[in-house]
Amino acid sequence: MKTFLYSIIILLLMVVTSCNDLSNQPDPVKPKDSVLYKCPTCPEGVPFDNENDCPLPYDTAFSPVGNQILPKFIHEAHGPSVNGDLISIDLSTILNTKSLQITQLDLLNIIPKEYNILGGQIKCFSPNDNTKVIVECGGYVKNEAGKTVWGRSIFIFDIFTKEYINITPSKFGKFGVNYPSGGVRQWTYDQLTKTDRLHFSDTTGEYIVQEDRFINTTKEQVQSISISPNNKYTIRKFRDYTLNIDIYTINGIRVKNLEVNSHTFSMAWSPDSRYLAIQGFTYTYIFDLQESD
Repeated sequence: MKTFLYSIIILLLMVVTSCNDLSNQPDPVKPKDSVLYKCPTCPEGVPFDNENDCPLPYDTAFSPVGNQILPKFIHEAHGPSVNGDLISIDLSTILNTKSLQITQLDLLNIIPKEYNILGGQIKCFSPNDNTKVIVECGGYVKNEAGKTVWGRSIFIFDIFTKEYINITPSKFGKFGVNYPSGGVRQWTYDQLTKTDRLHFSDTTGEYIVQEDRFINTTKEQVQSISISPNNKYTIRKFRDYTLNIDIYTINGIRVKNLEVNSHTFSMAWSPDSRYLAIQGFTYTYIFDLQESD
């Protein structure tokens, strides 16, 4: 009998001890895939849960206020929306930097099937409408001879209504089968003529959308284009592989003060259009345009 009572007492002590041990245990660790990933290079609070989805800064920009250099989270589209709220952080993803809302453009299911696109990307924001972007879509299509070829088409796309307008230059053909290699880099609006202008980073020049014609064409390959916020300066970069330098022109005039003995790959303006930052592989060069005039 005593043996039985001892056994009961020992069993109760074991249960109590076990309960105390459990009560002192830390909370179970959440599975890794349920924890929100906070990428150190992302804007605060951006809801990415995977480091591979988070945009990493690869470019340079001036802050919206003042002339402080900041990393830029823009993927391909050059500059934010006209009000500064929206930026492109992926080929077809828009981030509202104030609300942190993400808008994904489902281009494959919106652009007509006749274009047979395999993908598309945001190229630049409208200079006067916060809701519109230029998107470039590509895929295999049939040309006028009935041959299957690669084509790229350009659309003005409304982020919110999902409406679009095909503005592919007629010289490229309906499906853009003669589209040049460089593509659209900037979208500006000419107040005097009330026309939209697309700037290409190759030999194509500047395209006036409403007139379906090109101006300011060049024989040299333009690698990149950047237009100042006040629309006073248009800077184009050319690469001289013989001298191993990048050549810059402002409004068509070569400016040797901007040349650096290094390969550069991006440009950014200060809000007052006075300073220009040119990003190289190692250094960021800042130029005072008033001294370069």
